[in-house]
Amino acid sequence: MSYINPQEYDPPELIECLELHLKEVLLKNYDGTIPLCIDFAKFFVLNAKVLKEMKITLPYHRQYNWFANQHRLLRTKDRISQDA
Repeated sequence: MSYINPQEYDPPELIECLELHLKEVLLKNYDGTIPLCIDFAKFFVLNAKVLKEMKITLPYHRQYNWFANQHRLLRTKDRISQDA
C-alpha cells in the first residue's frame, strides 16, 4: 500500500481545502498504535495551515497516558497552524 509521507507532502499545485479552509478534523475510534493511522493524523497536524481544532475519539479501552504519547507521535509542536 502506498501513501503520502506526512513529512514529505509538497504538492505541485495548491490543495485549496487543506491550504485555506480545513479548520477542524474529527478522527473517530482512532487507533494510534498503527503507523498508518499515526501518519494519517500527523498529515493534518503538519499540513493543514488554518487548522484550529483536531478532535480524536478513542476506543473505550485506551488509557490516560495514551494522550501524552500521541502528542509526541503526532509531533504537535511542529504543526504548521499555530492556532491548533
